[in-house]
Amino acid sequence: KNLSNLSESLMQFSRLEAGFARSETPTDVGKVTELVLAEQSFRQGGKSVIQLQKRVTDGPMINISADAFAIALRNLLQNAIKYSPDASPVAVVLEAHRLVVTNDCEPIAPDLLPTLSSRFVRGQTKIGGSGLGLAITQSIAHESGGALVLSSPIHGEARGFEAEFKFSV
Repeated sequence: KNLSNLSESLMQFSRLEAGFARSETPTDVGKVTELVLAEQSFRQGGKSVIQLQKRVTDGPMINISADAFAIALRNLLQNAIKYSPDASPVAVVLEAHRLVVTNDCEPIAPDLLPTLSSRFVRGQTKIGGSGLGLAITQSIAHESGGALVLSSPIHGEARGFEAEFKFSV
């Protein structure tokens, strides 16, 4: 399973290098967000751990391929669930200029935080993973003209992790 996940991540990087994230046709990332949340059965103990806390009513429409945005969102959701305590909620906020995914966890060391979006870099954890999810998401954000901003603790909180995908509009 680990080899399969690593192979899939490396294929995603290969597609990114070919320019698949940017699209000349705007994509409604609100619809993509709803589809990803509906398809993913992120449940623990029979309870959904993902909470869509806020969603803009229309759009936002950004120049990104639907596939690329879905990959980025899945990576953020999977990381948030993987690195938060069991049955801890993961919050998703979709606004006109950004998507924010937050989860509970101990604060990440300030010197480690900027390195987490580099390839094969992982936090100080024993939880498995390849260290590619945030690197892929950052590449997708950059290629689509946006940015990925990582914060820990969550703004205004004493704990947690926040991944903000800023859109280019």
